[in-house]
Amino acid sequence: MNVWVHDPLLHTLGWVVVHLIWQATMVAAVLWGTNRMLSRASARSRHACAWLALLVCAALPLIIATRFLNHFDNQRGIVQAVAEAPRESQTPGVHVMLRWRGPVPVPRVTVILTVEQTQVVLKIFPVLAGLWMIGALFLLWRFRRGWSLLLRRLDNAVIASPETLQVLAEVSKSMNRQRPVECRQSALVQAPVVAGVWRPMIVVPAHFDAAFPDEQRRMLLAHELAHIIRSDPWWNALQCLVEAFLYWHPAVLWISRCIRHERELCADELAVRHLNDRCSLARALGHLAESCSSRACLAVGANSGSLLRRVQVLLGGVFPLRLQAGRLALALVALSITLRLGFEAHAGAVPASRDLISSSDRPR
Repeated sequence: MNVWVHDPLLHTLGWVVVHLIWQATMVAAVLWGTNRMLSRASARSRHACAWLALLVCAALPLIIATRFLNHFDNQRGIVQAVAEAPRESQTPGVHVMLRWRGPVPVPRVTVILTVEQTQVVLKIFPVLAGLWMIGALFLLWRFRRGWSLLLRRLDNAVIASPETLQVLAEVSKSMNRQRPVECRQSALVQAPVVAGVWRPMIVVPAHFDAAFPDEQRRMLLAHELAHIIRSDPWWNALQCLVEAFLYWHPAVLWISRCIRHERELCADELAVRHLNDRCSLARALGHLAESCSSRACLAVGANSGSLLRRVQVLLGGVFPLRLQAGRLALALVALSITLRLGFEAHAGAVPASRDLISSSDRPR
């Protein structure tokens, strides 16, 4: 048991879990504010901010793990304080200080624990790390299994009807897509989706021609083609991987939902910008709302996101909206500062027994 308790990797992963609780919550709060600021801007602005927020949440655990592993005390089995403790406060407890790094105040939190409290922490953190690793391995296995099932379903799908292929060719020409896109049909999907990552293809329902009028089929195919043009299958696969590792944090899952919703709006914008028929797309989405179903993780489809919200945006006064580069730049700066604050603030928030902190202040 002592081997597991004093293992540097397990102890570090335990602190990563604890720190990410407040760090990811802070990132999500900043993203919520930027979304309010960009509420009347193009979905591309909010999509970029949401992706930066997710990447920040993915980067912070790596930063913490690297920092803590470099300061692990093998003899005591704890992580030494990276930032020096406040000299005026040597009593156990939480001590908060503000340090100025240029014009930006950086909070420093130092947790000073007694020897008894440190022993309790040493027993809890390996358990947190173990639960995290078990959950992540299970989700990665499910991710791999879903990928295999998706490939199997694509192998069983047949080539789409000549009418659908003709409409897709016209849409590709209108959207300046030079490379041909494979299109299949399957009874296993109820809405058009883009499936696959290496060679994404469009998969439509078996009765796609009869279920939608010509104008709606045209806009739905344009929406799916927009996903391929934007390389959304690659980004969606990366998003699924991040979710597999940070599955336990509600703030990360909320950020991920924001990405999926804004991604669909971005594809709507691109389709309408080239074909200029937002009313047909809105009617098609209304039809899909009646038969909305679940989808695979590695598929992006027209029935993703909030269908009602997308219809409201499509039928709004102006669509697509402007990018608003100034507000977008301000939002990206705010999220970048959040990464810096998260990196600096965690430095002193590490377990350290009182006698360890006192000994670190002695002259050498």
